[in-house]
Amino acid sequence: MNLLIMDDEYYVVQGIQKCLSATSLPIDCCYASYSAEQAREIMKRHDIDILLADIEMPYEDGLSFIRWLRQNGYGCRVVILTSHQRFDYCYTAFELDCDGYLLKPVQRAKLEAALQKLIGKTSGEGLRDRGIAEDPALTALPARESSTGCSTSDNFMDSIKSIIMKNLTSHELGREFIAEELHLNSNYLSSLFHQKFGQTLTSYILSLRIDRAKEFLQSTDLSVQEISERVGFVNQTYFFRQFKKECGMTPQQFRDQFDTIAVPGNG
Repeated sequence: MNLLIMDDEYYVVQGIQKCLSATSLPIDCCYASYSAEQAREIMKRHDIDILLADIEMPYEDGLSFIRWLRQNGYGCRVVILTSHQRFDYCYTAFELDCDGYLLKPVQRAKLEAALQKLIGKTSGEGLRDRGIAEDPALTALPARESSTGCSTSDNFMDSIKSIIMKNLTSHELGREFIAEELHLNSNYLSSLFHQKFGQTLTSYILSLRIDRAKEFLQSTDLSVQEISERVGFVNQTYFFRQFKKECGMTPQQFRDQFDTIAVPGNG
């Protein structure tokens, strides 16, 4: 497994190399480049599996270099490094099939976790002739913009919603969980979601769980405790409190109103 670090700051490159040397990640060679031109020569001479690319670079920035990679058929995994939380960077990264977005200074634990996940995906693909993965499920980031007219931001939000729906019953579901799935900074993810939908991730997940609970209360004989667990609440007391706050009544009161409607009249 070969990795290339592209950053014009010498100490950043050296720091990442030092961090990686202290891990147990199966990296055979870790190449260093301090410009896009130097990185391009390394890509031509060696098989690179994962690229860590700085965005803000003189002469040719990281996104332009990644665009060159894709135009020339390089299918390596890409993690972007940047000091700024900018939405336009994130969206462009998705358009270029990048796999991650890490903020500088990069934390060793987050870098190692992101690379561990990418190495697992890359190994699973078998690196078919350096081509991009045929199975779209192998990438955790949104698909590129298609001829259907869907915007990159919409694809990104669809990916977030998909992760939420698939894991709605899990007690672990939250912004940290989702951010890890997408290889994003959790604060950045929350800000992006709030800007798009005008509500927090937490409130969105809560509303989905309450809606699912309503369905169970209306259409099943499951106990309130069972429903609470099935929709992902940590405990019944918290479920009661949030349900009443959202609906203005307890779960049992909500269920009773449908039981009353279902009872035939005596006349």
